[in-house]
Amino acid sequence: MIPRFSITAGGITADSSSLTDSGLPVSVRVDLRLNQINTAVIRMGLVPKGSVAVGDPVKIEMGNEANGTETVFTGIVSELRQETMAYTIWCSSALATLTHLRVNKVYAQQKAGDIVRDIASIAEVSTGSVETGLDYPVYALGADRHLLAHLHNLARRDGFDLYADADDTLVYAAYAPGPGLSQKLRYGAEILAYHSETHAARADGVEVYGESPASLGEGDKAYSWLTKEEVKGNAGNSSGNVLRIADPSIRNQDAAGTAAEKILAELSTEMSGWTEALGTPKPKLGAAIKLADLPQNGPNGTFKITAVRHHFDKQRGYTTIIYWKEE
Repeated sequence: MIPRFSITAGGITADSSSLTDSGLPVSVRVDLRLNQINTAVIRMGLVPKGSVAVGDPVKIEMGNEANGTETVFTGIVSELRQETMAYTIWCSSALATLTHLRVNKVYAQQKAGDIVRDIASIAEVSTGSVETGLDYPVYALGADRHLLAHLHNLARRDGFDLYADADDTLVYAAYAPGPGLSQKLRYGAEILAYHSETHAARADGVEVYGESPASLGEGDKAYSWLTKEEVKGNAGNSSGNVLRIADPSIRNQDAAGTAAEKILAELSTEMSGWTEALGTPKPKLGAAIKLADLPQNGPNGTFKITAVRHHFDKQRGYTTIIYWKEE
């Protein structure tokens, strides 16, 4: 399959039909990750024609001649580097804006999804699918950490994935790939190489301790009342390697139990790995990958995609590496 790509960065436009021009892309790399900031690196042979500046919008499409191209990255220019015989455009998702902002704010009687939407609006980040999540009688943002760290904390308690999709909209949702969100890759056909590893669970059990005893006893609205009871949720074993977490934003037993279950599930992953394939824009964050025909009892089966790397250069053409884990 003949690879194809298209790039727009500020006033620069380039595509795979222009590779004979030394001022146009020598290589393109796109990195998409759950719970992290998507990035892209566009390397030029010379200073490109057209204007580009930090903060300019970026869109990258990749694919092949037979099936056309699809958008794999949308973001902004984060850095420009000029060297001898090279000009590099570094790009990032707009979610990077969340790491630059620290806010003091208190929410009362809000669901996690409502808090996520408000945090995104503070940073002027567009939202896609945002699911409801846990109820919070009180939740406080503190300027001791940036807004993305607060989103990570919310996602961990809910067991949700947090990421930017191909259009750079924020997604806060449980992993639930439908039939159309799974791609099959076969050894000897699309798969070029693979690696898998199996390891022990990182915890035998999880205990989550919620609000301090000074605020429990008469329901969610009575968070300032005095009581001697405690909020505690647990999952897995109560002995052995038990992770104990204190989280004052958890204010009832159900929420503590849910958080403990979700955290234990994340720590219990036993198999993970990566698969390199002929370049394809189909693998997405939030989706699954099905591996087939791997030899020697290889990891055949369906796995959760945790990261995707698209890479194009003149030497190897277009390849895609999909990072995955057992779910």
